[in-house]
Parts: sequence; structure tokens; C-alpha cells
Amino acid sequence: MQIIFGTGSVTVGGEWYTSELDGSVVVTISGLTDFTELEGDWMLVDCDDDRYVLTQETANQTVEMVLEQDCSSQPNPFECFEDVTLTICDTDNDGFEVIELETLVVGPVICNVDYIPSFHETLIEAENNMNAIQQPNVYTNTINPQTIYLRIQALNGSFEVFEIEIVLEDCSACNNPSVLTNDLVIYMPFADEVKNLISGEVMAYYQ
Repeated sequence: MQIIFGTGSVTVGGEWYTSELDGSVVVTISGLTDFTELEGDWMLVDCDDDRYVLTQETANQTVEMVLEQDCSSQPNPFECFEDVTLTICDTDNDGFEVIELETLVVGPVICNVDYIPSFHETLIEAENNMNAIQQPNVYTNTINPQTIYLRIQALNGSFEVFEIEIVLEDCSACNNPSVLTNDLVIYMPFADEVKNLISGEVMAYYQ
């Protein structure tokens, strides 16, 4: 356990664990390097998403400790990312391509907060930070379409997982540009006349 005191850089080390007593949650704090008056058993009497109220019985009185979490002013990298879809050209139409995940997904992101990215093939692996894709810039998809999971971890250890959907498209029609230009009509002015230039026809113009 670490306690950050005020706005300074004083860090207090120690340990804590929870237990149950007569249906109530008890938090036991021990081994503090400072603020030793916080050590001992604390009973959790009230609990919200961002606020915990604990009490400790002493010889003379009941001491109350309130823990509050304020994330509004804490910058995090998660706002820099979102779920995205990558549409990749399947050059030989076999359903597989080598994909530069890091370049395509992380590269364009502008984020002023430090973070640690990793790509995973399953959501469970991303949530548990296991089996990260070792070379995300030379990743070959296994199915089409396929969902890859991007884990973004902040320096304090918190993380979020984003879905990256990979979709391969058949680009074989683009291999022959003439398919797109056959019978294309272009209108160009020649002096006071407008001539129709039709693809595949040769037209000579002399001034």
C-alpha cells in the first residue's frame, strides 16, 4: 500500500488486507513507514463508487476515516483511443494479409499522456495482460473479419481495452486500371470547341 501525502512527493509504504467479521468488511493496515496512527483494524461502514467510510474503535472514542477518489483532474490516456475498424486490401484475395497494427492503430494517435500499448487476440488475454502479440507490425490475420484487442495501460496500472476490427476487402478489380477507364469520357476545351475524348480512341490535335 502507498499513501501519497498532499500534493508533495512523500510516499508512505505499508500493507493492507481485507477480512470479514460478523458480515462486515474489515480493512487491516500494518507496517506503515509513517502515519502509524492509521494502523489497525478499520470497519467499512459506508461504500460508494468513489467514497469509503471506515471506523476504528479506540479506548476513548470511535475514529472515522474517509477515503475519496477524485479522477476528474487526473489525466489518462484512455480518452485518446476508441474502437476502430481497419479495412485492408487483400491483394491476392486469399483472405490473409500482413498488417501493421501498431502503425495503423497507435501511430496516428496524438496523446499527451504516457501509456503502454499491447495487442492481444482475445479479450481475456488483453484484460489479464497475457500473450501479447510480439510483433504487431507484421501480424497476419487468422480469419476474416477478425477482432484484435488493444490494451492501453496507464503508468499507474489502470487500463482499458479497445476493439480493433480487421476487415479484408477484395482488391483484385483494382489490378487492371483499364477496367475503370474504358469508355471514360473527358470533356476538354480546344480553342472555341469542346471535344469528347473517349478512352481507347486516339485523337490528334494541331494548332
